Amino acid sequence: MQHQGDTPVTYLNKGQFYTVTLHDTEEHDGEINSVIKVTFHEEPHRKLAARYWSFWLSQQADPKTARALDIGTSPPILKTKS
Repeated sequence: MQHQGDTPVTYLNKGQFYTVTLHDTEEHDGEINSVIKVTFHEEPHRKLAARYWSFWLSQQADPKTARALDIGTSPPILKTKS
């Protein structure tokens, strides 16, 4: 069971897709902010991910308002560049 304030850790396999599902268990009537952080254990992978992210941002019309995660009524779509 995950408690509020705990940092969850999940190990992901490189090159696979994963689904993230958030459930409002308290039926909150308003905006809910969530943070999903993905980091890489090995330094070369962290550097490569940072380069990909910088490239992706440079291709956006307005990098300050660019969104890598699009959320709507259907499942969210994670937009990444491999």
